[in-house]
Amino acid sequence: MRYTLLPLLLTLAACGGNQPPSSPTQALEYPTSNKVDQVDDYHGTSVSDPYRWLEDDVRESDSVAAWVDAQNKVTFDYLEGIDERTLIEQRLTKLWDFEKFGVPKIKGGKYFFSRNDGLQNQSAWYVQDSLDSEPRLVVDPNTWSDDGTVALATLEISPNAQFAALSIQDGGSDWRTIRFLNIDTGEQLADEVKWMKFSSIVWAKDSSGVYYSRYPEPKAGGEFQDLNKNQAVYFHPLGNTQEDDKLIHTNADYPERGYNAALTDDGRYLILTVWIGTDDRYQIEYIDLVDNPESVQILIPGFTNDYTLVGNQGTNLYFRTDHEAPKGRVIAVDTQNPDASNWVEIIPENDSVLRSAELIGEHVLANYLKDARALVNVHNLDGGLVREVPLPGVGSVNGFQGTANNSETFFSYSSYNAPATL
Repeated sequence: MRYTLLPLLLTLAACGGNQPPSSPTQALEYPTSNKVDQVDDYHGTSVSDPYRWLEDDVRESDSVAAWVDAQNKVTFDYLEGIDERTLIEQRLTKLWDFEKFGVPKIKGGKYFFSRNDGLQNQSAWYVQDSLDSEPRLVVDPNTWSDDGTVALATLEISPNAQFAALSIQDGGSDWRTIRFLNIDTGEQLADEVKWMKFSSIVWAKDSSGVYYSRYPEPKAGGEFQDLNKNQAVYFHPLGNTQEDDKLIHTNADYPERGYNAALTDDGRYLILTVWIGTDDRYQIEYIDLVDNPESVQILIPGFTNDYTLVGNQGTNLYFRTDHEAPKGRVIAVDTQNPDASNWVEIIPENDSVLRSAELIGEHVLANYLKDARALVNVHNLDGGLVREVPLPGVGSVNGFQGTANNSETFFSYSSYNAPATL
């Protein structure tokens, strides 16, 4: 798979001449925006909000829909009067009309990847049974809505490669709905999970269901107004209704906390990255699904540093962290002796910035940014350097997904003078 990222070069010459594009000269007359008598009291301070009515859902409010239509008419009447607009559209269409592929994922011995034929609003997902077999379509989100407002946010494949969990986004909202697809038959399952936001989707090792985080169902009219509080982690078994999902963890004493779940490749540890706001400072909690499945333990307390799960080997959990290492390092934390004094440094901090680390095939792939270029090293599990991944030149990379059982992984390389190549 190979594709080219063409630079966007819109010169005046491309627009048809050496003069700036012409534009309409008529004065713009904007529609009147009505004001309402809305005043909120915040701890004794009155704050006026006369345009509160514009926060209503455009699909449900006739007045908001009319306001949007009127504003759009002013905008597009002006744009349609620009003589060079057609030339610009033709040039952009030509530059963007090329086949694009995403970095493949390996699940259940099969290869899953996204593909865009050129000008599709969204990429479709395909699967190949081997690198030489013909791809077949898994899901095409372009068919979900006529106006393209229903989008595929994420797609997670079950470990046995039989099911796909689809995180669906509607109208640009942060809310997500999970639907499930049988990959072999193309049949959509009846399962539906709602009110998910700011959450991962994590398959159980036996592909029986998914872990996810969601908020309580908001009251009527509060979907886009209520504060995000009391997020909880649940497990949804395939074939169940959402009402029967099992509550895994929440903490009513700290309603502002959120939880992002991850599962170690051996299926033993459910790792909960606990966050407050958008800072990369987390508390790490875990559940031992084998020895103590009903108890949540704190592994790394406090919200002082970034900790990102890399993988595990037995009771040792590997994390990329900036703890005592602003440029990043990899450490091992033993669940049996989790105190910081017992942490083992696997890959020490160096002069390059450690952007990510993945445990693949019993090796750690460390992706660095060195002098504004990518550098990728392969380490064994005790931190020893095995080799540097040869790259075609000075450029950028992304990818390197996999599990401890994979013997291969994929990545994309691109640079200013080379097309993105898988």
